[in-house]
Amino acid sequence: MVKTVLDYLSAEQISRLTFIASESAVIAVNEALDQQLQLLASAGESVNEGESAKAGEAADAAATADMAGTSGKVELFRARLVTLPDFKAVAADDVDFKVPEVDADNIMHILYTSGTTGEPKGVMVTQGNYAVYLTRILKMYQFGSDDVFSHFAEITFDISLQDVLCSIISGATLVCPSDRDRAAPHKYLLDNAITVLHASPSMISYMHRIRVVDRIKLPSLRMCILIGEALWFHQLRQLHKMAPSARLINTYGPTEATVAVSGYEVLPADLEDDSLEYTIVPLGRAFTGVELLAVDEHLAPVAAGAAGELLIGGDQVTAGYWHNEAKNSNAFIERNGSRWYRTGDIVRASTGTAVSDCLHGSAGEGFTCWHYIGRNDDMVKVGSYRISLYEVDEKLAMLTEHAVVTVSCNETYDGLDVTVMAALIEGGSDKDMESIKDRMAQVLPDYMRPKFMLCVPEFPLNTNGKVDRRALKDMLISVAPEKFGITLRP
Repeated sequence: MVKTVLDYLSAEQISRLTFIASESAVIAVNEALDQQLQLLASAGESVNEGESAKAGEAADAAATADMAGTSGKVELFRARLVTLPDFKAVAADDVDFKVPEVDADNIMHILYTSGTTGEPKGVMVTQGNYAVYLTRILKMYQFGSDDVFSHFAEITFDISLQDVLCSIISGATLVCPSDRDRAAPHKYLLDNAITVLHASPSMISYMHRIRVVDRIKLPSLRMCILIGEALWFHQLRQLHKMAPSARLINTYGPTEATVAVSGYEVLPADLEDDSLEYTIVPLGRAFTGVELLAVDEHLAPVAAGAAGELLIGGDQVTAGYWHNEAKNSNAFIERNGSRWYRTGDIVRASTGTAVSDCLHGSAGEGFTCWHYIGRNDDMVKVGSYRISLYEVDEKLAMLTEHAVVTVSCNETYDGLDVTVMAALIEGGSDKDMESIKDRMAQVLPDYMRPKFMLCVPEFPLNTNGKVDRRALKDMLISVAPEKFGITLRP
């Protein structure tokens, strides 16, 4: 530890730290510091005498400066050591410790999602919400003490806590990846013998782009749980090439309903069906205790097999948005005496039969299978993030006097349809556009910044006198080959 501190921390960094240790540890550290000073002294006596006078003087000066800097850090380190009295063992019976009572309605944490008014919405997840969700997935997935979990999700992504808690409760291992691991996820998975991968489908696309799909095998993987964005069958084919023994599970759920509410396990027969290759993997079957319902614009159930907005009911529906009654009244509704969340996702239901024992049913068992179609409002999925186009408009408008409208399109990348955003500026010049690009980071995080920008003379209006976003999108698509050198689709 001593050598690491001296080698990698500057004197200024050491001066801002306090090193707290037991009395015996402090003695050991001081002895190690004395050894470092002795090594420095020995190095000073053995400066290469065979060099020319000029080179020798330069080397001697450099060595002296280095030794002076290191010796200074040694003394700083010594000054920042604080002795902590050794702990005494105390019998458990002598400790009056009581676990505080926690009510199921108590808020466990608040997770923020992008809002439409310019301010993110804080989703209040209760103790009860997470307790029932955690109990369900532990029963479904049957993790064991031999498992080794990945942990790619940022702390702001609701799946991040799942990896941590499942590994602790199961007595398993969790390996937190470094930035280098994130750049080479296949190596991280292989080197750490990961058995449970929990990630978004974008990771599969990334491994395909860096050309490891056909040359890397991941024999330790036994379960891959995908979540966060639409998952395509051809992506799972790529993952199956690398991890042929792994169960492949697609899960779906918004933060407002506690991580995930449905799941579908893709079987080998599905991967062999060429007709499915460029289709989206179903959202699957609702988890036990979760209710799913497709409704029309009047919140009435749609006919069997028809498309409608997905409502989620049951004990995973959260307490709503923190201090945001206006949003709560629109997103969380009462229906037949129960509380439901309006997802804004357009889905349809079909009746299926499980061909073998899997996540969504026992062999021969019939079940209702849900399929994702798209969004019904301005919310779009870019990567794993849900983003409000109106929020992007509002933030970019802070950077210019010109009106800004953001639209979403699809771009083909490595055979995949990828959602991208483009900002259109009314009456702006190239100079205005460059100014917005240069300052976007001031108002938008990286994942919310439009990939393309285009200045147009004026915005088209619809019959109601409102900006016609569809017409703007068509305009963007028509000029994309010339302006950006690519083809965009609606």
